[in-house]
Amino acid sequence: MSLIVNLVAAVIFDMDGVIVDSEPLHIESFNEIIAQYDAVITPDDFKPLVGRTQPEIFAAVKERFGIEESIESLMARKQERYLRLVETKIEAMPGLYELVDWLKALGIKMGIASASPLKDIQTVLRCIRLEGAFDAVLSAVNLLHGKPHPDIFLLTAKELGVLPGQCVVLEDSERGVEAARRAGMTRIAMPNFFTRHHDFSAADSVVESLFEAKQILDSLSLFSAPLDSLIWGLTLCSPKPNLGRFAVWVSEKPGFSEKPGFFPRF
Repeated sequence: MSLIVNLVAAVIFDMDGVIVDSEPLHIESFNEIIAQYDAVITPDDFKPLVGRTQPEIFAAVKERFGIEESIESLMARKQERYLRLVETKIEAMPGLYELVDWLKALGIKMGIASASPLKDIQTVLRCIRLEGAFDAVLSAVNLLHGKPHPDIFLLTAKELGVLPGQCVVLEDSERGVEAARRAGMTRIAMPNFFTRHHDFSAADSVVESLFEAKQILDSLSLFSAPLDSLIWGLTLCSPKPNLGRFAVWVSEKPGFSEKPGFFPRF
């Protein structure tokens, strides 16, 4: 008799640059609100801002162009214009719908952990027809520490009802990957135009698309083994079973078969 054991309990997504290609819309909405100051943000100007918290981004823009308007006012005006653009222009990243359907079929929980305001996240999900698809949706806006601190990922894991070591994080920024590392989660980095220059050495894997991310998740999410091997491996790891060690032990038993890949941290 064989059992199928799922080593991944949850996948946590960043939003901007992972679920949707939203950076161009952020740039467009920024330029609408700072045009009155004869200021323009180019894609290259925006690169250093990706992955930072909302206050950090707006503080940098104020300093760069000598804008005296308050951060709160800029954020409100920019959000209004950004959400208007989202309604007509936002698109899901290629492979997102296939990945979401596949994870649901496996019974793997899904969460979003983003630096964007919750209203932005909810609007994006509605516009790409994934409202209600995620088991937990969290914004780091009101947290004391944003990425690279692990707070947002730890809170998302708690909301999902899983251990941090049972989570895989999909991120497009260096700060996001580092936050997931500090949270003790497995990291898959998906660089894009705005983050390709980031240091992703802390990632367990680097992919070019969500299609590739699905392949990585497929390789690490499931393994099968004879029932006696599973019991034998668990016994070796007692009195405090550690599923990471458990997987290594049972892989040495005759008759064990697994898909190539790596195991999450427990």
